[in-house]
Amino acid sequence: MDEAASSAATARKVCFIFATSEFHYKGNAKEMTHFCLLQMQRSKRGKFILQIEDTYLDRSTKESKNAVLQHLSWLGLDWDWDEGPGIGGDYGPYRHFGLNSYTTIMPRSFWILVMFIAVFVHIRESLIKVPEPPILPFYKPVDYVEVLAQIHEELESYPHERSNLYLLQFQVFRGLEEVKLLRRSLLLAWQKASTIHEKIVFGAWLKYEKLDERITCDRQKIVALSAAFNSLLNGDFTESLQEDKYFQKWHFSIELKDACDRTLSSFVTSREEVVDLMEYALAENSSAASCLQVFLHDLPNCLSDDRVVRIFRDANRQHRAIMVGFASFSLYCLLSEVAMAQDPCSDITAYFLEQLVESSVSGRQRQLSFHQLGCAQLLRKQYDEAERLFEAAVSAGHVYSVASLARLDFIKGWKQRSCDKLSSVISSFNPLGWMYQERALYCEGEKKCDNLDKATELDPTFNYLYMYRAACLMRKQSVEAALAEINRVLGFKLALECLELRFCFYLALED
Repeated sequence: MDEAASSAATARKVCFIFATSEFHYKGNAKEMTHFCLLQMQRSKRGKFILQIEDTYLDRSTKESKNAVLQHLSWLGLDWDWDEGPGIGGDYGPYRHFGLNSYTTIMPRSFWILVMFIAVFVHIRESLIKVPEPPILPFYKPVDYVEVLAQIHEELESYPHERSNLYLLQFQVFRGLEEVKLLRRSLLLAWQKASTIHEKIVFGAWLKYEKLDERITCDRQKIVALSAAFNSLLNGDFTESLQEDKYFQKWHFSIELKDACDRTLSSFVTSREEVVDLMEYALAENSSAASCLQVFLHDLPNCLSDDRVVRIFRDANRQHRAIMVGFASFSLYCLLSEVAMAQDPCSDITAYFLEQLVESSVSGRQRQLSFHQLGCAQLLRKQYDEAERLFEAAVSAGHVYSVASLARLDFIKGWKQRSCDKLSSVISSFNPLGWMYQERALYCEGEKKCDNLDKATELDPTFNYLYMYRAACLMRKQSVEAALAEINRVLGFKLALECLELRFCFYLALED
């Protein structure tokens, strides 16, 4: 290389500056930043510069500077920089103090960006890996149209079961991730509730979902809430003798209803007193609807109270009947959903799902409850118990749980058995996209690609299909093709994990 070319190459060298603080100098983030910048410098054949800075001059001492150098030495990172304290160079000085001098060096946002780049460079260098699609804790029938048609027929034939049927419809739409439709089903479940307990459960569920729907009050359902309401509406008061039309025209929003509920609960001064009242009601076989309403309208906060959790967790069949009547399955559907949203691996989630299993009556309820509890135990790495529950779900008719059993076989090292399970499902039922996607996890090469393509043909909404193909293209250095593939799904579905992957691709393009 001639002298001019050498000079130009030197001028194009990338400089990596690591400016660490003397105060709180020990920390994994700083060590990680130092290490990653050092690796980037070596890969780019650039220059690595160490600077020591602090925003407050009065706490910067010779001892604090030496402590930084000693700590880096202990990590084995001593004297790996090209310029810095004790070495010198063209980019000094190597100690900075005060806010103004700090901001003139580099803004803090720059160092945040450096952290992101350091992490993602490691990802790019080690080939981008796409995580396996999760096993969803949803009710996923083989034929959605058939199940929805059955629900519609049963709604006409069994009007007293409409609330439970709309709850099932809600679960079907949840499996399809149709947010608007599932919320509509939840509202219909509340509107068609035949008992006060169902009204309380679904009303609280609507509140939890933050649906600002208008609610029409029914006189007799208000009476059933408490003895005080019974006296007010059926007692010897002038207002009690008014026609029901007055109450039929009484509309108020959830916010106003919440204010009414808070007034009623003001008879007790604390949650502890409500718990005491509930425990007394259960001991005396007395109605506890008002207490239940207080608890459910305080979701998810009330689940941080051990006494409240214990009431729901330890309830036997008799206690459930006292507490919530025939709406036990609906109650534990709500409680388990709230618990899973907070922490799907928690003991509370497992307790509520166990109660959901005990409250299941119909075959479809058992399919959902066994599968959801199995998903929780799978996340908790209780594999034997998860296998038992998924097998129970399959026996009840939930074919999607076969995918969970295949995952368990794979965890145990039986990859071919996992593939065979999915192949058996595909040959026995009308094929769905998730069947081919799951089988693709246990195949290699062209066979894997064929399964992914078939899954895309049957259901083009799965993120994993596009992410995997895009990652494969990235490994082949086909960055533009990888971006085009991930943009296919982002064109109709805004998925965070797909956006993150596209961010990695742009990093690879150094854009």
